[in-house]
Amino acid sequence: MLVHLRQVLTPEELHQARQWLAQGEWIDGRATAGAQAVQAKRNHQLRQDCEASRRLQERIEVLKGSASMLFGRGSTGGVVNQVSKRPFLMNRHEVNVSAGSGGDWRVTGDFILLTGPDAALRINTVVHQAERWGAEIDKKGIAPTYNWGIGTADEFQVGLYHLEYDNKPLYNHPWFLIDGKIKPSLPAKNYYGLDSDYNKGRSTYGSFMHIHRFGGGAELKTALQHGRFERDLWASVIRFGSRPARAATSPRKTFRRNQAFVECS
Repeated sequence: MLVHLRQVLTPEELHQARQWLAQGEWIDGRATAGAQAVQAKRNHQLRQDCEASRRLQERIEVLKGSASMLFGRGSTGGVVNQVSKRPFLMNRHEVNVSAGSGGDWRVTGDFILLTGPDAALRINTVVHQAERWGAEIDKKGIAPTYNWGIGTADEFQVGLYHLEYDNKPLYNHPWFLIDGKIKPSLPAKNYYGLDSDYNKGRSTYGSFMHIHRFGGGAELKTALQHGRFERDLWASVIRFGSRPARAATSPRKTFRRNQAFVECS
């Protein structure tokens, strides 16, 4: 079954990805096929270690498994999330600024510093704030990654990721149900909650990776990652009623998780 996920990439990101594909180094797909697949495989593909392939791979990852510890009950089993970006051998600096209605503004930075003939440091930062008519957003994060031995037989990477946020949860929009149909009664853009509501949390994890490359395109990758994730939520549910309005608040939820795993492929 093919599942179509909408708006994973913005139109600008999609255009950039297509440019990278057009400029990439394409090879015979049989170069990475096994003994049986090589007899039937008839395609061209990006060379795995070319710059275009690296840039495309760093855009998106899917975090599989139970996400309820991070995102609450009823959440999906997988979450699409931006990966920690790996450095490559060039100096490059990029700053993006975006703004929107509701006092919404976001600044991201992506800085690559060449530190040696086969080593580089990459630092990604983000600051996002918005008023959004009461549904406030306050988010900031940083993710430095250092690679050495890039392109050699033994490549190493160490990285750190930290993100923290202090938002207002937007769970409410009072409405009437008339003849089985929803009748909105108040502007959808407004915030309908209590001033004491909050959704706070932080994610911090460190990682280490080693890639050993054998002859013929084979490689062994070993990765270690350890992280801590916290979420503290206090939300109210505002509804219309025949009696004097009363705010029903949900029990406070605090989630903490320590995670460590070793991956070999």
